[in-house]
Amino acid sequence: MGKLINAVTDAVINGVCFIYRDSSNPKLIDGFMLFSSGTSWWSDKKELRQLVQYVNPNKRNSKIFLYILRALQEYVIMTGTTPVVGAIGERKDRLKSVYEKMGFEVVGNMLSPTS
Repeated sequence: MGKLINAVTDAVINGVCFIYRDSSNPKLIDGFMLFSSGTSWWSDKKELRQLVQYVNPNKRNSKIFLYILRALQEYVIMTGTTPVVGAIGERKDRLKSVYEKMGFEVVGNMLSPTS
């Protein structure tokens, strides 16, 4: 749990966070995406690297994720940064489809052993 807390703390302090609050109770968070910010060894262009995304399970059929992606797109246009996001998890095919519909381009593949 220590690495996760450190990564989230670093994203909140040094990175970029997109948060969607419950419209009826602003104290509740319905969704968020956290990004670390920096450059890769092959480029000086600033990148946003996705650390985590979350949407409340009771609201996953809403448009919360799309609102967060639109905020990300606006931020990228304003700052000239490059977002690096991934479609990982149980619904990776659906996530990939949403990213593509929002104008994100698939670049390469990430692979992981299954055992």
